Amino acid sequence: QSPHAPYWIGRSHYNKKDYRQAIETYKRVIADYPKSDKAPAVLFEIGPSQAELGDVAKARERLKQVIEKYPQSNEASRARLKLADLK
Repeated sequence: QSPHAPYWIGRSHYNKKDYRQAIETYKRVIADYPKSDKAPAVLFEIGPSQAELGDVAKARERLKQVIEKYPQSNEASRARLKLADLK
């Protein structure tokens, strides 16, 4: 099984503004596929979802985690930009 389908299910929830369900779906992807190539993307996506729910502190923590765990990833670059937006 692959993490790609559940990742896109999470994106679908996010696009429908169902941020809580998006976060839950992303967390399951991380739990089930912690070393997958989707791990940085899933970790990143939790941040904006948390921000949309009004929990900016948790969003910032999650985005910083992306930068720390995957510093060379595209998601780390995106996380840096999103952090700047959350100030």
